[in-house]
Amino acid sequence: MRSFLTLFFSLSICYSIGQNLFNNQSPFPSDTSNKNKVYHFSNIHFGSTHFKLALPLKFYTGGFITNDNKGKATPFDRTNISGGIIDLNVGGIIFNKNKLIDGWYVNVNWLQSTALKYPQGLFNAIMYGNSNIENTINLSNLSGHLRNHHKLSFGFFKSNWTYGLTVGSINKEITGNFNTNSSILFLPPYEWNIQLNGNINSTNISTNSFSSNGISIGGDIIYKSTFNEKWNFSIGLNNFGLISFNKNNPIYSIDTALNFTGFQWEELRNIDSSIANYTSSFDTTYAKNYTVITPFTIAANSQFKLKSIFIYSNLKYIHMSQGNYSLSIGGYKKINNNILIGSGINYHSISTFQWEFFTYYQKEKANIGIKLNNLIGIIPNIGKSFGLQTYISWRL
Repeated sequence: MRSFLTLFFSLSICYSIGQNLFNNQSPFPSDTSNKNKVYHFSNIHFGSTHFKLALPLKFYTGGFITNDNKGKATPFDRTNISGGIIDLNVGGIIFNKNKLIDGWYVNVNWLQSTALKYPQGLFNAIMYGNSNIENTINLSNLSGHLRNHHKLSFGFFKSNWTYGLTVGSINKEITGNFNTNSSILFLPPYEWNIQLNGNINSTNISTNSFSSNGISIGGDIIYKSTFNEKWNFSIGLNNFGLISFNKNNPIYSIDTALNFTGFQWEELRNIDSSIANYTSSFDTTYAKNYTVITPFTIAANSQFKLKSIFIYSNLKYIHMSQGNYSLSIGGYKKINNNILIGSGINYHSISTFQWEFFTYYQKEKANIGIKLNNLIGIIPNIGKSFGLQTYISWRL
């Protein structure tokens, strides 16, 4: 009965595997109490490699956009990345040691992410206009994704190993990329010379955030090791498997060259047919029950105690995501038996270097942690990214 109530709490209130390598990338101390627990972890992160946070804020709240908000306009051929993620988790872990296992866990996850990789020249054309752009804008590295997944993970742990499965419902999965020979050239006074070659895979558009366009299944494996009381590390693979789309989802294949000189008045009156004339060369097919690889995660953590300071490092890679990797290194110190504070340097592919800061509070049953991914990001006119992680656990 106690185990059933623990599971019910895990699913109803909060969730995340107690020692979840993939969700909890905050460098908080490992819980070695071997007590049943439930907890919650969230990670919200938005950023750009080149423009300031003030730019999207002014699009949302209004205000005059300065050139400083837009970031540096050169070099013209630089590849930029902008995007964000909302990663919410609730769950629990139960210790039930026997001959086969030491315990088991259950996870529920809601993931939304988006990212776009694009050339600086395209950004300049949108933000500054094309009148002063004389060079061809190379679009061969243009790619992006838009994702909304709901996932359930469950499994067991034994000694230093954790094994599990992740089953997902795919609400939205849109990916696109352009290949070599994709470009745009602006010719005076009003001519656009456009060449496109690429693919866009898309699920059906739905106004319901919980409808399903497919399912995913992947394997999880984590290895943990404690060499001694000073050094421990973890490494693992999460959600490595396949996505199967179960509806007629559109696939767009684009291989075209066109000259666009604007719309005449009559064309504007029949804008739908006018746009169709330019997109008629797009090859659209509908595929059902086709499969792609999941956006799996590889992660590694380590902690080392150096006198009274704990040194940590985190590494994370997410497949099929433009903002797909991050690396952190830093340290923390216990102020007393209940509180610690720490700071470090983080490099993220959608926001380059960040200064992270965190604090952690621990009592007999409750643990609370909060982390700012970029302390500078609280000043929108200076920072290029903002991220907030929260962690709450309760021993049962």
